[in-house]
Amino acid sequence: MRPVRNPCSRQSARKNSTVKDEYCATKLKVSLGRIAQRGWKGIAELYASVKEPDALIEQRTRDSLAFEAAWRALPKGEIVPDRGALSLHGFKKLLPDIALIDIVPGTPPTSRVCLVGERIRERIPFPVVGQDYFHYVPAHMRPTAEQRLQTLVRHPCGLWQVLGIHYQRGLFKSLEITALPLWRKEGPPQIMVLAVYSRGQVCDVPTDLALVSLDRATATAFLDLGAGVPTWRLAS
Repeated sequence: MRPVRNPCSRQSARKNSTVKDEYCATKLKVSLGRIAQRGWKGIAELYASVKEPDALIEQRTRDSLAFEAAWRALPKGEIVPDRGALSLHGFKKLLPDIALIDIVPGTPPTSRVCLVGERIRERIPFPVVGQDYFHYVPAHMRPTAEQRLQTLVRHPCGLWQVLGIHYQRGLFKSLEITALPLWRKEGPPQIMVLAVYSRGQVCDVPTDLALVSLDRATATAFLDLGAGVPTWRLAS
């Protein structure tokens, strides 16, 4: 008997393939525009934009890829778009899972949560807007988190991670984080953060369950936005 194929699986595969094609096409379109404007330097950026390992793309969810594609489509003078040019139209479907955070470089750096989407607010049982994000990171993870997010705005580059979240009643979820920088003419730089549950997991955590703790990331990669991937070492 011929096996019956699930039409939903084929539809999901086609959708994932379409998102990946759009993501790669957006990267290519932006880099070709830079070649026209910047000559040999633009060619170097084109090479950087297409060399992201296929294995990493396969690990990322279609939301993560769509988020980066929308960021790359924003107008920019150099590599990073200006906060003043930010239009949320391209991020419309992702807005419930997006946060904006000011990053103030320093020793140690500080931050300020400016905006959080609806689904992020549902996962966090206390108000975070206006607060320093680093205050909520466990002490043993804070130096790494501070240095990574500071690297995003200094290098500049993107960051992709998968980390674990423990809720009350023993509930555990894997969260996929994609963070991309924004510059501002006045004020500190910002990062846009997309926080979605990893592949195969749904947002089914009851709103009355409090977040208990975060695990260290099980997967981490810097994303090349045109300036290369940083050689990153945790400061001692």
